[in-house]
Amino acid sequence: QRKIRRLRLELKKAESRSNWLKRPLAPKQIKYAIEDIIHLQDLKKILANKLEELGRTQWFELLSKQRIAAVLHNNHIEKTFLKMTITNRFNPFRQKQLMALLQWREEQAKHRNKPRGWILKNDKIVKIIQAQAKNNQELIDKAGLYPKFVKYNGTQLLTTLKTAQNIDAKCLPPIVKLTPEQGQRLAGIKMQLQEKCEELNIPSSLIINVADLKKLVAQDKGLMDIPLWQLINQ
Repeated sequence: QRKIRRLRLELKKAESRSNWLKRPLAPKQIKYAIEDIIHLQDLKKILANKLEELGRTQWFELLSKQRIAAVLHNNHIEKTFLKMTITNRFNPFRQKQLMALLQWREEQAKHRNKPRGWILKNDKIVKIIQAQAKNNQELIDKAGLYPKFVKYNGTQLLTTLKTAQNIDAKCLPPIVKLTPEQGQRLAGIKMQLQEKCEELNIPSSLIINVADLKKLVAQDKGLMDIPLWQLINQ
């Protein structure tokens, strides 16, 4: 059962694992999909009233605008690049390959209208870079890609890797490195952020994530430069 506690409802979830790619959809699937949205207006009213009661309606409106802006500007590639570069300690040569592969995957995902992970998962991208394959067979043997995937995408992947070095290093997202003083300041700001969020019973990531907080400190800025923090502390 799927519970909507605020509406005191229980909905069946029998169709959640059915094949939603098959067409036409079965009557049970259509009913399931309708049940997923039919109660949203009632739920919206309850949540809107709760936000008003807590004095947090402006928080919600600001966060909504920020979320829409994030979707429109789509900084997924930049965030993924930074995370994977730091985790795998990629040198400048491999950073360019990573960026090229992430851009290729993004284009393919849009063209095929599929999730990024369905095109190529992050761990496979890492293996491709580590393998430094010279041909399709090495993509299979060294990078561990499926033969069928390589059959249709191997040539594009190899070309992408080969031309990656044409990317201007200045166009790559910069990796933030803090000075010891900035590191101490970051620790203090984290503590201040955590204490405030515990007081308000909200996750600190709602205000700012660790990576963006690090950027903020590197730019010699602070919490008061964050619009939501300003609202919270009015």
